[in-house]
Amino acid sequence: MLDHTHCRFDHLFDGGDLSCSALVTALKECFDTLSPNDVVYVTAKDGGAVIDVPAWCISTGHILLEKQPPNYLIRKRST
Repeated sequence: MLDHTHCRFDHLFDGGDLSCSALVTALKECFDTLSPNDVVYVTAKDGGAVIDVPAWCISTGHILLEKQPPNYLIRKRST
């Protein structure tokens, strides 16, 4: 299990039970404030997050480093 106490990251994002559009909107707002290459530990408990989070990473160019639902480790794209 991806455990935030045992991995390195710069920011913690708790998406709770946010569903698709609310989750990706909140992720965008979070990532807009970050520096390039920052790593974010994301928790997203909604059942659709297992599809939504990786798809959001692909569409935005951010790098999904690890996926162990409900937890994800994402690096902000460098540019």
